[in-house]
Amino acid sequence: MLTRCSLSDTQIENASIYLDDVRVDYYVGGAGLPPIILVHGLNSHAGSWRKNIHALGTIRQTFAITMPRMDHPSIKVKAVWEAQLVERFITQLEVPAATIVGHSLGGWVAMLYAAKHPECVCSLILEDTALPVDNHANEDLAGNFSRLGVPVLIVWGEKDTLIAPKVGEAIHSAIAGSELVVFRDVGHVPHWETPDAYNATLIDFIQRKNC
Repeated sequence: MLTRCSLSDTQIENASIYLDDVRVDYYVGGAGLPPIILVHGLNSHAGSWRKNIHALGTIRQTFAITMPRMDHPSIKVKAVWEAQLVERFITQLEVPAATIVGHSLGGWVAMLYAAKHPECVCSLILEDTALPVDNHANEDLAGNFSRLGVPVLIVWGEKDTLIAPKVGEAIHSAIAGSELVVFRDVGHVPHWETPDAYNATLIDFIQRKNC
């Protein structure tokens, strides 16, 4: 069922879909393919993207998903489960490919999905991304993208005290051909703290990569 709501002074659709009996709520706005899929971080929701949906929607149809709550002590299990939901969501859209944007835990989710389905990912954008504690697993996950040929943009807040910028630099070093943008005087959530610069950076990357 679709209802109407207002985010960032623009009308967008607020909808829900059932994926194997799991309800997933989302916002969608804009037009143009391939679509952009926004995946939030831990304990967040689709509304955290309300400063971005309208701007990104000027170039592509943009979806912001609210991940259902999952009570499990393992963040890794949660990330894998959310990646499966992203897979089902994109399958329901019936599009050949999409740009996946993931913030914090959502970045890990986006990487898991892209590693499994690189043919379905036009480009991958990682924002202040959380990764497994296991450094070897980090290297394997990030290093795989050098061989997949998926365009990757990494964006980070210079003053992120939750996940240090050096993590973004390490991901950038591990993924050949990736791009890294660091926002000055910004913390863990660039898409909220500096939306104009963030939106412009993503739009530039997506258009340059013809995604």
